[in-house]
Amino acid sequence: MRPERRRRRVAAALVLAGLAAGCGPARKPVYPVEGKVMYSNGQPATGALVVFQPVAPDDQANPLRPTATVNDDGSFQTTTYQPNDGAPEGDYNVTIVWLEKKSGDTLIGGGEHSALARDLLQGRYADPKAPRLTAHVQKGAPNTFRFDVE
Repeated sequence: MRPERRRRRVAAALVLAGLAAGCGPARKPVYPVEGKVMYSNGQPATGALVVFQPVAPDDQANPLRPTATVNDDGSFQTTTYQPNDGAPEGDYNVTIVWLEKKSGDTLIGGGEHSALARDLLQGRYADPKAPRLTAHVQKGAPNTFRFDVE
């Protein structure tokens, strides 16, 4: 193959690759979200899983669901794309599941919770269709939430 023709093919391939890379779905901007989850006796809900379920998702088939794991002091920061990056602007139903720790039990990928562990909150905060907790994430505003659970 002639060098000029090869350069054209390489250039065309690079242009097509660049166009294909730009055709993917755009990421929604996210804003920092932090908070605390405390049990009624003042104990932090250490290890609880917090999920922000969008009330009106843009993509019904694959909605973004920012998540967080509660730290030892009860604090959390949500993750959407990268660790602790926040959540997109909008209204959310918040679900929380706090699995009982069982020493020696591990899940695939690590962790100390058993897949059969019971929810210490007895499912009271687990249904996004009947939420007991809600949140509104705003652009440029402090997005700090406290969720007291029993």
